This record gives sequence, structure tokens and C-alpha cells, in this order.
Amino acid sequence: MNNLIEDISKLTTIPDKVLNKLVSKSFYCISDIIEDAILENKKVVEIEIGIGTLYLELNSDNVRYKFIPNKELESAVKNTIVNKRNLLQDTLEMILVNRVTDTYKELV
Repeated sequence: MNNLIEDISKLTTIPDKVLNKLVSKSFYCISDIIEDAILENKKVVEIEIGIGTLYLELNSDNVRYKFIPNKELESAVKNTIVNKRNLLQDTLEMILVNRVTDTYKELV
């Protein structure tokens, strides 16, 4: 299974331990949102999580989850599937080109 936290850690050099602490904090926030919804007798909770919207259908027996990606994630996924474009690879190549170009300018 792929691990997004580990990948982000490698990409940003932020230790995965720090990122995992942020994820834990998100659990606290989601729990608080759910409690507020319960107090307001809401049956559905809508939470924007940065890459899309998480919908929770609250029921005393169980909770149903639904995730709808935001436009940026949807576009990235479609671009990768349809156009065979890897946005990470494209971005890293662009950064490398810019760094080499900047270094060359400094030498000239």
C-alpha cells in the first residue's frame, strides 16, 4: 500500500513524525466538528479536508463515509490517467531546469 505521509515527508523533508502529529490534530478537529453536528441534530457532516470534501452520514448504528475530490485533485488524477502525465515528475524536472539555469546565469 502507498503511504502519502511518507511520500510527503520525503518530498518536503518534514519528518513523518511531525506530519503524523498534524494528522492526529486533524482527528481532534474532525471529532469536534462531529460533536457540534450531533448537538445540532444534523444527520450529515461536510468537512473540507484540503484535497476534497469528506461527507459523514451520522447514524446511531454506524457511520457512512463519502469522499468527493476537489477540482485540483480531480484534474491531477485525470491528467495522470488520460495524458500519462506525472505531476511530481514534471514539477521536479521544472525545478531542476530552473536551478541549473539560475546557476548558469550566476556563472556568466
